[in-house]
Amino acid sequence: MELAFADVALPELQNAVAWVSSQSPATNGSFDLTAPEEKIRKNALSNGARHIIAAGLMSRDTVAAYVEAEAQLDPDFPERLKAGFLEEYFKQRKDGHNGDDLFELMCAFAQRGLRKQADRTAGIAVLVYLFEICDVFEK
Repeated sequence: MELAFADVALPELQNAVAWVSSQSPATNGSFDLTAPEEKIRKNALSNGARHIIAAGLMSRDTVAAYVEAEAQLDPDFPERLKAGFLEEYFKQRKDGHNGDDLFELMCAFAQRGLRKQADRTAGIAVLVYLFEICDVFEK
């Protein structure tokens, strides 16, 4: 898994978030950060999710650079990306999902419609990036 995240690059990220262009920007930005380990506890995530998050954090700098580059071309890109994940997150929460179940559903959302494993891994890398910067999941 670590090797897959280490290979995440801009083409895979572009494929993983192609859906963002049709998303409206999020309106509730927050700059509060919570340490990943504390956030894992607050969201009642297991060691399995912890390992996925740890592996995904290996791609954090690549995802951050990608989001920053896209923001240069489209200033609303980061907020649309966040909005798409938040919409799904709140839908799943409303349906009663939480903990590992919710995390798995969000992973599936991040990978939806993607066939190549590299693109699917990039989708998870984006989810983990948003998890780490406290844009998705409970803070």
